[in-house]
Amino acid sequence: MVMTRIQQSGQKVEFGEARKVTVSRPDRLRIEVERSDGEKGLVIFNGKDLTVYTADKNVYATVSRLGTLDQVIKYALEDLKIRVPLAMMLLSTLPTELDKLVVSADYVETTTITDVPCDHVAARTSRGVDFQVWVAQGSQPLPRRIVITYKEEPGQPQFWADLSNRNLAPEISDALFTFTPPDGADRIQFLAELSSAAATATPEKGANQ
Repeated sequence: MVMTRIQQSGQKVEFGEARKVTVSRPDRLRIEVERSDGEKGLVIFNGKDLTVYTADKNVYATVSRLGTLDQVIKYALEDLKIRVPLAMMLLSTLPTELDKLVVSADYVETTTITDVPCDHVAARTSRGVDFQVWVAQGSQPLPRRIVITYKEEPGQPQFWADLSNRNLAPEISDALFTFTPPDGADRIQFLAELSSAAATATPEKGANQ
């Protein structure tokens, strides 16, 4: 995955990362992240708790959240304000979500991604975001590449991802979705939790106004 970010100078700089995503529906998710600067992270949802761990700082945040994978993804995006690239692809309601967002789509061409013939489609959405997707031809029409352009952001930054090593019938242990804090790890709160606590706090009686 690569994200193009606009610097204060106006220059576009690309930052890359590799992600390994494991999904076990209806309520299990594990995302392992390694960024181009060597920083590693982990996201785990086990049907009861959502945990985000940052290895270089050795800190983690956990919030209790019962529900399905669809529900916790929407909660993470809308309430916790966590950025999850391509989160929509993890939703079981993906076709419905696309129907709501896409206002136009065009077939571009047939091309090859990592030796796989693909159909290249470009689409526009109602939220100021364009995306392109390359879908493999044949018996497994899975996305091989996705490019997203944020048209309303300064400099129109882009995000793109190559998707590979798919396993549609993996053998998964529940232990994979269990988070055990490493030695010395500190537990912190999600920023959205802190903001919510500050907003609902009331001054003590007699406190200076």
